[in-house]
Amino acid sequence: MSPNKQQLLLASEHLISLSEATKLTPYSQEYLGYLVRKGKIEAIKISRDWMTTKEIVFEYVKKQKAA
Repeated sequence: MSPNKQQLLLASEHLISLSEATKLTPYSQEYLGYLVRKGKIEAIKISRDWMTTKEIVFEYVKKQKAA
């Protein structure tokens, strides 16, 4: 992820943890973490937790349904 994208994500007021994201998707927290590590979902690590936004997660789910 580029530094600019990282700054935008950090500035977002809508950051959610991957555990929160699991409630919005059919995916487990472990699978979402895998997707983050593979670069499929943009996220940043704050302390020991990966953080992303609902929009990013919903966009990934939408792409998967379309495929």
